[in-house]
Amino acid sequence: MGAMSRIMREINNLYKLNDNIYEIIYFDDIKLKLVVNFIGPKDTPYEDIHITVNFIYPSVYPFKPPLIFITPIFHPNITSTGALIISTLTGNDWSPALNLISILWTITSLLHEPLTCEHVLYNDKGKEEIDDMEEIKETCANEEALRLWKEDIVQLREINLTL
Repeated sequence: MGAMSRIMREINNLYKLNDNIYEIIYFDDIKLKLVVNFIGPKDTPYEDIHITVNFIYPSVYPFKPPLIFITPIFHPNITSTGALIISTLTGNDWSPALNLISILWTITSLLHEPLTCEHVLYNDKGKEEIDDMEEIKETCANEEALRLWKEDIVQLREINLTL
């Protein structure tokens, strides 16, 4: 099965899910680009924020992951350009079993609970080979973002409790 037929099947599965959370707003079947919108999840700093996820699929998809860019937001696992820092979706841990729905669910889960530097740099087998030292520096620098993110969540919960 080619990349195009796999992508179309995944898009159809997203429509069948019919959860009204994710909305496909653009698809280019020539350049294999897809854009999906959703609203940030409740009880997170991203609640009610419009989030856009851009996918650029390689011609060998699903054997190689799509490039994924999200609306740049202050988040420990998202760079200032919107690139995701999570090896499951972008690195050596990619699996052809992953699909559009699982990627979107992973992104939504990250908005609820960011991964720490250790989660990003280590897999369940122990230390993994790290190719990009700049990515490591940026990921660990984002530990400060994680700390601030958790403080924001605590403050939001306190505000909601007093309302």
